[in-house]
Amino acid sequence: MLTAERRGIEAGRKIGREEGETLGVSRINQLILELSKLGRTDDIVKAAADKEYQKTLLKEFDL
Repeated sequence: MLTAERRGIEAGRKIGREEGETLGVSRINQLILELSKLGRTDDIVKAAADKEYQKTLLKEFDL
């Protein structure tokens, strides 16, 4: 059985993961919109396939 403290820690971790996931999705969606506005559709596909390139683009757009 989990102690109240342990349950609190686990609940906090779950909330943190959910918030992190929401933020990550938001950043990627914003990147896609920015690339689309600029007609950089090839970069959208490349970023989806290459996580390092995705990180580079996130920095480029200050996301």
